[in-house]
Amino acid sequence: MVVIEEDMVINAPAGKVMALVNDPKRVHEWEPSLLSVDVTPGRGGRVGEVWNFTYSMMGMRSKQRATIVEWEDNKRVVWKHEGSFQGTETQLFDPAGEGSTRYKHRMELRPGGLMGLLAPLLMPMMKGRTRRIADKFKRICEAEARTTG
Repeated sequence: MVVIEEDMVINAPAGKVMALVNDPKRVHEWEPSLLSVDVTPGRGGRVGEVWNFTYSMMGMRSKQRATIVEWEDNKRVVWKHEGSFQGTETQLFDPAGEGSTRYKHRMELRPGGLMGLLAPLLMPMMKGRTRRIADKFKRICEAEARTTG
C-alpha cells in the first residue's frame, strides 16, 4: 500500500479551493502528466460521479478511474480508485482563519500491474511529484483568491 499525504494552508476560502480541485476541466493546470479526463455525472449530485483519467508518465500511458463515494460541500470528498492504482483518496477542507483553508489530501493506493513492480523504486519520485503538484495547485488557488476577492 502506498500512502501519500499533503497538509497545507491555502490562502483562499474552502469553497474556492474545493471548486478548483474538483473541476475536471482544470486539473491539467497543476497535473502535468494528465493527457485527458472524461467525466460521467453522478445521480442527483456529485456522489457517483466517475472521472476517467489518462496519464503519461515516463513514456508509459496509464489509465485511472476515480469515483466520488462521499461529498460534503466545502468540507470533504472521498474517491474510490481503480486502474493502475486501486484504493481511496480523501480531500478535507477546513477553515484556517480569515479566508484561508487547511487542505488535507491523503491517498491510500495499491499499485497494480507494472506499477506494482516498480512502486518500491518509484515511491520517492511519486512523493516528490505529489509535493510539486500540491505546491502548484496552492499557487493557483491563492492567485485566483487575490484577483477575485
